[in-house]
Amino acid sequence: MTRAARFLGSFGRALSGVMLYRWGHPALERAIEASWRDLHALLAVTAQPAFTFIGESVLFGDAPLPGRGGWEWSERLSAAGIQRVQFDGPPTRDTFESFLFE
Repeated sequence: MTRAARFLGSFGRALSGVMLYRWGHPALERAIEASWRDLHALLAVTAQPAFTFIGESVLFGDAPLPGRGGWEWSERLSAAGIQRVQFDGPPTRDTFESFLFE
């Protein structure tokens, strides 16, 4: 699994946790921590990772992300008007957590 796909998987689990649990719940904290770590691992090899969500499709940079077609959060984010998520540098844990709760 690529680092981009690994991050996207943990990012989805963190988003699901935000929908299910209150701030401070242990399961949510673990999901956020895993996603934040996966993001930093991705940033170690890709300076400005960018994901584009078009319906069920997920692009990483300009190419489809293998194994993430039909990713449930792609359609949800796209429907909410979020077509792109890009990180311009490593966020702090607090900044990343705030981003998830927006």
